Amino acid sequence: MNALEITDLHYTYPDGTKALDGVSLTIPHYARTVLLGANGSGKSTLLLHTNGLLPPKRGRVQVLGQEWAGNDMRRLRERVGMVFQDPDDQLFATTVADDVAFGPRNLGLDESTVQERVHQALNELEILDLAHRPPHNLSLGQKKRAAIAGVLAMQPEMLVLDEPTASLDPLAVRHLTTLLHTLHRQGRTIILATHNVDFAYQWADQVIILHRGQVLASGDITLLQDEALLDKASLEPPLLLQVFRDTPHRPRNTAEANQIIRNTLLS
Repeated sequence: MNALEITDLHYTYPDGTKALDGVSLTIPHYARTVLLGANGSGKSTLLLHTNGLLPPKRGRVQVLGQEWAGNDMRRLRERVGMVFQDPDDQLFATTVADDVAFGPRNLGLDESTVQERVHQALNELEILDLAHRPPHNLSLGQKKRAAIAGVLAMQPEMLVLDEPTASLDPLAVRHLTTLLHTLHRQGRTIILATHNVDFAYQWADQVIILHRGQVLASGDITLLQDEALLDKASLEPPLLLQVFRDTPHRPRNTAEANQIIRNTLLS
């Protein structure tokens, strides 16, 4: 059983904009998968199908081994947690703790269990000190962590994030990368959409490149070495690949790149 199987998925918005045009893809369990594409490629629309926020108008969507409809949607949203690009679309309570507690309370859990989940999620995101802060007073990076905490408090099997690095400073991106590695090691399937090729290159196991609502290519991160493919998708190659283009080395992150440079200088 795969985490996600999509077959010939089409979606057109009411204004006539065709967002998905025959998308087919498979994402295995426990994979770190990036949907990569320029703005308008269909990434966000595709993610909205993974937990039933958009129903398929044409095509088939199987999540965690089954198709979902009707009264099953609530159970699907418990199992697939989605984090939106703009955390202000998710954060609405008067304090961070109340916001994180909203989902577990909606599950009908007793209050002691709710508070246990809130504490665990805030601790995991390293924002326990923000528990009683109003979300509108937080920085963007803190808001994104609070939004993720609210999803984790539901204890989903699969985590879906839309442009999680958007507008974050480099330090916040590094913190997010560490967090996603930790969540993946805990056994979660993680799917994220981004146009940040450098982030995809250092983090992903699997890359699915979207262009104008279609899958242009799917495979491992070696796809990002194909400059002609990336150009067709209106994307630039990862910076590290550009720097090491004329060498046999393909570092995935700055630590690997620094080691290669040190070894070269010492040889």
